[in-house]
Amino acid sequence: MQLTIVYLLSLLSILQTPAAYSLVIFNPNRNYSYQAFFVSPSGDTLTREQITLQPNGQPWKY
Repeated sequence: MQLTIVYLLSLLSILQTPAAYSLVIFNPNRNYSYQAFFVSPSGDTLTREQITLQPNGQPWKY
């Protein structure tokens, strides 16, 4: 029952999102920085990377 309520609430929030805003994923005026770690099954950190995304305001073709 609770799972159904959560599902319906999330569905309603998606349906109420204006279509114009749904196409804007990354703001072209910002830089997005992420840290990526690759960890082995034994728990050792194998690599640590900084990833910076600089959007240009155009949608990506997939």
